[in-house]
Amino acid sequence: MKLKRNDPCACGSGIKYKKCCMNSGAVETQNIAHELQNIVAMNPDLSLEDLQVVLEHKVDQQNNRAIDNYCGLSPEVMHSWIHDDCSNAVSVTFTAPKISAFDSPLLAYVEIILTDILDNMGKLKATPKGNLPTKTVKKASLILSNLAVAKYETMPSISEFTGSNEDKFAALHATRILLQHSGFIKLQKGYFSLTKKGEGLYQKQGLNGFFVPLLQYYIEKYNWGYLDGYSDHVMISMCWAFSFWRLQEHGSVEQLCEEVNVAFPWLETDLPVNTYCTQKEELKRIIEVRLISRFMILFGFAIVDPRQYQDGEKIPVNLTLLPLFSQVIKFDI
Repeated sequence: MKLKRNDPCACGSGIKYKKCCMNSGAVETQNIAHELQNIVAMNPDLSLEDLQVVLEHKVDQQNNRAIDNYCGLSPEVMHSWIHDDCSNAVSVTFTAPKISAFDSPLLAYVEIILTDILDNMGKLKATPKGNLPTKTVKKASLILSNLAVAKYETMPSISEFTGSNEDKFAALHATRILLQHSGFIKLQKGYFSLTKKGEGLYQKQGLNGFFVPLLQYYIEKYNWGYLDGYSDHVMISMCWAFSFWRLQEHGSVEQLCEEVNVAFPWLETDLPVNTYCTQKEELKRIIEVRLISRFMILFGFAIVDPRQYQDGEKIPVNLTLLPLFSQVIKFDI
């Protein structure tokens, strides 16, 4: 949601936006202009070409300075992480993993779906709703005990990693949606089949070849708020690189939420006010659901103890980062 001139500034100062951060860019530009005026006054023989070099140097300094609110990142890096696609984000690299399918729930489900398609002469009959058939869902449910997430999935009736049909099996449903929307499988005339793109990738790179393309599709195009019931206004997908970088640094969900609040203050202020919790508390819950539970656990990057209270007291989120996380995503900061 775009702030209007008279709205409270997203930085939390309590001052109107027009009198606070709206003008920060203009102030920085004005400061550079004053510096150039002083340089010209002291060096009257400078040519326009020389001034252009000085200006570019000043702007480069401004864009690459460390910002405390960004945990020491520069505006240039933060801009890239928010606006560039995964393959062009500065200081981030993705590496295809060499793992067993059971190291990632998503990859395990991909293997089951592709195998069922190939074992049925390249065509897997869908349900009338366009979902995966019951036999495929059953196979995916049976592998839960082989996955790291099984440590905390003790109640199958409410688990996102098992279910009697695709509608009740959130993790499998997300995997099928990712495969289909990223163009690796298609649903045509009531049957799922591999596309040429999917066949080519499978033949050249095998199962592991799907991991990074599906990861990047999830980051860039998947609806992170799909069916979770929280506000659609909160686009925490823009924080993906910042959040992953911070988690690789300290592994604390509580600290991450504080850092996101400081670096992206408008995420909290964009939330509608409700009577059950503060905007800050709701943003924390959205980060836990969309980033951790629905994303990182699905890809095999983490597992989380679901317990929220101990002896009647609220406890910090117990997040365990798995080796796959740092193997696939690396930061050069």
